[in-house]
Amino acid sequence: MKITFAISPNNTNVVASPEVKALIKKTCSFKSKLISDNNKFTKFNKNPIINYYKNDTFPTGLLKHVVEELVNTHNINLQDIIFDKSLLSKHVFSKLDLPDWLYPHQIQIINKCIEFKRGTIQSPTGSGKTIAISYLIKNYLKSLNESKNSETIEILVIVPSQQLLLAMHKTLEDVLDEEVGQLYNLQKTTKRVTVGLINTVAIYASSKKTLFKSINMVVVDEAHKAMSSSYKKALNACSNATYKLGLSGTIKECIDVFRLEALIGPLVLTIQEEDLLNKTLIKPTILALCCEHDSTLTVDGYQDAYTKHIVNNTIRNKYVVDIASFWLDNNEGGCLILVEKIEHGEILKKLFLLNNRDVPFLHGETDQKIREQVLQNLINEKQKICIASRIFNEGTDIPCLGLVIVTNAGKSAIRITQQIGRALRKFKNETSTKKNAIIVDFKDSSIFFSSAYQERSKQIELRFPGCINEFQKYYALIKYLESLK
Repeated sequence: MKITFAISPNNTNVVASPEVKALIKKTCSFKSKLISDNNKFTKFNKNPIINYYKNDTFPTGLLKHVVEELVNTHNINLQDIIFDKSLLSKHVFSKLDLPDWLYPHQIQIINKCIEFKRGTIQSPTGSGKTIAISYLIKNYLKSLNESKNSETIEILVIVPSQQLLLAMHKTLEDVLDEEVGQLYNLQKTTKRVTVGLINTVAIYASSKKTLFKSINMVVVDEAHKAMSSSYKKALNACSNATYKLGLSGTIKECIDVFRLEALIGPLVLTIQEEDLLNKTLIKPTILALCCEHDSTLTVDGYQDAYTKHIVNNTIRNKYVVDIASFWLDNNEGGCLILVEKIEHGEILKKLFLLNNRDVPFLHGETDQKIREQVLQNLINEKQKICIASRIFNEGTDIPCLGLVIVTNAGKSAIRITQQIGRALRKFKNETSTKKNAIIVDFKDSSIFFSSAYQERSKQIELRFPGCINEFQKYYALIKYLESLK
């Protein structure tokens, strides 16, 4: 039995014969029956391929799954499956013009994007994915040889947060040397390269569909978040895009990889932390300070426990201020303190003032100009310390950071990876070279937070074996920091 898959000109869909659909439907029904009989739930049943069929087509990103079903379940010989790419558009990059300081893994990212056109790249936080994708875009524009002043969107970069949008926008303008458009609440300008906040882009995808017809390349940053209907609207609106690319540092934590592959494409490249350690990243040193809580306090659920045991914990907060102050007095690297709640950040800011340190606190309600100025001061080493809410969990690259203090007691694998990644970038200035990436965590004794510590420690150990050091006493931790001088 010969089977032909015809790939659409823009590499978005695959046309298959009705017989293929019938075979896949039969497989899905059979598996669903088995699951029902055994009272079990599987990922396949949650996302059967048949759900993505429409008019005998399915997304290119799912082609490998369809082929696997035909070969493994229906004994179709792989040699009998024909992939017709005759209609596929033949965009050709001219000779790549890349700076000689790019790392090999960044060049690898660029080459994989060109080779596959659709797919997701997984590369660790702090590995320079944004720089790599910016030079991909620069070379793509060079191959088009069109006016820089066009307001027709040709390349759209979708991001999940305003902080990430501003960081991406700045990097793109620096690399491309041209004005880049922005689509978010306060700014709505379109240029041939435009960065858009997902919520705003989804609204435009519904109300201004023609705006998306000219898009040839769409890039989704933090692609592990591309699960919502907003992403589906936005990506489906880019129906003529030849390139659909995703970037993520934590794709394995994606809730629904099958859906991600349908919207963007399969995982085409994975770069591991161990591949970059001692090259572009520094292995983190996690210092976990044991923190006993007042067992006499009465708490009413998790939120009340968080307020009493974390936010208003006088001893814990003093540890944060004292550790940060010791670091600043004895080290050149910057310090970032991450908090979950605005109330907690305000408490820490007041404690620093009592220690004669005026420390900025950035959160979602901070004026955007102030936020940008503080961030730039941190990058330029004019500012050595900052308290920040979760707006700094992603899209913030401050290579000079030497110490990150994590106060939020969470267990999310994605978040802890992003938080650790803030300090891992190598850095060298005129007077010193960064040698350590220190992360201070708290091993809280409260039953509400002890299991969360165990969970995030497990995730950290999987990524960076042997990096966690636990301390029963504050002074032992300080003595360890002294030894790093």
